Amino acid sequence: MSNIKKWTHNLIDNLTDEQVEQIFNIMKSIKILSIPNIEPDEIDLHLIKEAKADGEEYTKAKN
Repeated sequence: MSNIKKWTHNLIDNLTDEQVEQIFNIMKSIKILSIPNIEPDEIDLHLIKEAKADGEEYTKAKN
């Protein structure tokens, strides 16, 4: 384990549960923000179109 991970573990071990929860939430939001927002390519668009058609077919068949 790297030194930074050891230091981080030591710091976290000395925090309250509430403080750890706050840090966890910050880390989780940073991870969410780091997900790139990309435009769908042709394959994605095709799959989206198929899924919508399947959904409509299923909904119509159920009525």
